[in-house]
Amino acid sequence: MKTLTELGIEYKTDKATDHHFTDVYEQYFSELRDKKLNIFEIGVLEGASVRMLRDYFFSSDIYAIDYEDKKHLSGERIFIEKGNQTDIKFMTNVFLGKQFDIIIDDGGHSMEQQQISIEAMFSRLKSKGIYIIEDLHTSYRYGYSKSHNNTTLRLIENISNNTPCTDKFYIKNINKITSLINSCKVYYNNNRTSITSIIIKK
Repeated sequence: MKTLTELGIEYKTDKATDHHFTDVYEQYFSELRDKKLNIFEIGVLEGASVRMLRDYFFSSDIYAIDYEDKKHLSGERIFIEKGNQTDIKFMTNVFLGKQFDIIIDDGGHSMEQQQISIEAMFSRLKSKGIYIIEDLHTSYRYGYSKSHNNTTLRLIENISNNTPCTDKFYIKNINKITSLINSCKVYYNNNRTSITSIIIKK
């Protein structure tokens, strides 16, 4: 069977071709590959990533959202809805009743979008589930305070280092989320120009 990176290159997702995130994800995904999972991805673009995930997790269902209408990319075990990842009500109710084993945020990459999404979706992640926030390198460009203290990268690094999160992030109840985290790790690729994170729920 093809590796996640091989499939990513085949479908031309930048997770494999540019950022090399798939090499990291394979470490976490390989033992789950033959299980029947619910996987949720924020951000669809042209559908390369959801197809990669469908083929890699050959028994799983892939759910995804995008702020543009990408429903035409739905297909075998791929389900797509249109919506805004900063809309808490939408995020809470999309694919109602589904709990997810893996959630990947490859959406808008702004600090507000990333942080509101984890606040909305972490409760929908199953115990021992994997939450991924990609493209944390945008924290260097889209940090909304002069000190960049409220960036998502800073938030994840604080959690990873067990440092109290005292800055003004976009998450209303950081302590509630951090209390549910078993482990958190940041991965720096391409000389820190490509950054992703893996968060494991208790």
